[in-house]
Amino acid sequence: MIFWGQFILINIIGFFGDEKVSIINIDSSYFVLVSFDVAILLSKIYVVMGIVYFLSSISKVILNERLTQIHTLITSISGIIFLLLLILTESNISLILILLLFCFVQFILITNILIGLIKKLR
Repeated sequence: MIFWGQFILINIIGFFGDEKVSIINIDSSYFVLVSFDVAILLSKIYVVMGIVYFLSSISKVILNERLTQIHTLITSISGIIFLLLLILTESNISLILILLLFCFVQFILITNILIGLIKKLR
């Protein structure tokens, strides 16, 4: 249930952090990110992940423990680092790399759920 704690922590960081605006330039596109809005988005993502893990536990879908630990660890750390980097630094490359890591790790969750469902159906 680490994602519920992450939800609270990210809301605190977003609420008390500066209303910092970061502009990320990728090729010829500019993305404007406001730290408070990113905190709200991240907290919603963490709530959804918490619900997914909760539903998997009550539906008796047995998830791979190692994949769950890897997903939880990397997701928790990368989400907070992304928000802190957004507030504290101007580095576009580090923000993009942390965001890509955060998105890529979500495939571990999807893979873990699919493996658990296949094992449950057997």
